[in-house]
Amino acid sequence: MRVRQSDAVRISVYILISAISFIIVYIINGALEYELWITWIAVMTMLHAVLSVAVLLGAGEKIYRLPVLFLLCLYLFNWGQVWLLGVFKSYDFYKSWNKITIYPEEIYKFTCFAVLVVTACYTLGALLRMAFSRSAADFDGAAGANTPEAVKTAGNEAKKCINFGYLVLMLTLPFNLYENALYMLASFSSGYKAIFDLDVSNYVHIIGWMSVIGFVLLLSGYDENKKERVLIVSIILYGAEMLSGNRGPSICALLAILSFYFALPNRKKVNVSRLLLLLIAGFAAMVFLATLKTFRGYSVKTVETFFSCVQYILTRNILLQNLEEFGGTVAVTSITKIYLNSTGNYLHGWTYISGLFSIFPNIGGVINEINRSGGLVQIVREYGIAGRYQSIGGSFVAELLLNFQYLWWLAAIIWGAVFEWVGNKIEKCIGSYRVAYWTMPVFSLLLWVRSNYNSIVRIIVWAWLLVFIINGLVKARSNERQQNHF
Repeated sequence: MRVRQSDAVRISVYILISAISFIIVYIINGALEYELWITWIAVMTMLHAVLSVAVLLGAGEKIYRLPVLFLLCLYLFNWGQVWLLGVFKSYDFYKSWNKITIYPEEIYKFTCFAVLVVTACYTLGALLRMAFSRSAADFDGAAGANTPEAVKTAGNEAKKCINFGYLVLMLTLPFNLYENALYMLASFSSGYKAIFDLDVSNYVHIIGWMSVIGFVLLLSGYDENKKERVLIVSIILYGAEMLSGNRGPSICALLAILSFYFALPNRKKVNVSRLLLLLIAGFAAMVFLATLKTFRGYSVKTVETFFSCVQYILTRNILLQNLEEFGGTVAVTSITKIYLNSTGNYLHGWTYISGLFSIFPNIGGVINEINRSGGLVQIVREYGIAGRYQSIGGSFVAELLLNFQYLWWLAAIIWGAVFEWVGNKIEKCIGSYRVAYWTMPVFSLLLWVRSNYNSIVRIIVWAWLLVFIINGLVKARSNERQQNHF
């Protein structure tokens, strides 16, 4: 397939600028003192983030679609604290939240180089996928929306989305409310860490978060005004659930819902007044997230303590506080590099193979053992990296390093192409009940920035199974009604 000249030029320029960036980082890693190096790396990665996002948008991507959202999360979660230390030098870190200076200098310098390469290669993969599949069908999900056939079936599709959505919510939302009620009670009575002592079934957790599918279906089926109400209800629900201190899944749920909402062709258009409203809502969201960081540290929580936390947060820089809170994921890659330097035990792709077994029930504990053998967190913890390195979560970048000794950059290119492929599949399903199949991939893949591969595979496949079963039951019921009618 012939690549357009504009795409070829765009990709070539991006490769050239990224290669120059790699060379500069490689040189300054050995030439600059640590404090000056942090300033350089912070400025360079900020500029590279702007470049990468601009290149994708220039190639036809949208900022609300999965490929760009994931890239933004990669930059913010991995580079947030680097930007604070390098650019906002007077910022006062809260207690032990600084995840940078606790690691050996040579480890952290390599880690920053690796993250820069991964984000660049991910972007390159998405660009290559767009260039080699450039067509009206690939990039215009609304194509044909006004044809007679499309107009004729639009009403039926909307009705099916609504009925399908309510059915999914009836089956899944009780599980979500039950799990988060337990989290809330434990957190408010005994502190945030108490939720980790709860014995909540993984089935409850997975089925509960499938409620996101129901909200996306309702957004797809309803008219403009009702879409707004569904969106507000979902924001209130998942926002309130963050009060327990467990924010990651709720944030990804809302990002997934907003991603589908902004992709809808029949939503209310953004004018000046709505843009102002969105900016106010964004500021309120940042205040809320920053408040939760402080609020969840209280062992006993009350309304008074929450609003005292809000008052404290409003005296500080809201944006920088969120960079501090969420920008330390690069530490996981540092810990993984320490492990690899000590052992040399690369997994050669086993994480991605063993993760496939997580879709099966854990009968006799066999599946758990398989997952543990390929799980980043379990491997590093069991090796015995103790003390301040013991606190470790998941990381998309760290898993690449752990699995592909010399080819992690190539794996990043492949994943970039995969994310772009998923984004195109989603675009073609907008306005149809088929968005149900792609809702949990968006939710899970966004969570993967600081999560583990095996956990995202399970929820995606189980969600597909649930949607397939419900769709089959709905079709069977519809056929039955038609037969009775005749």
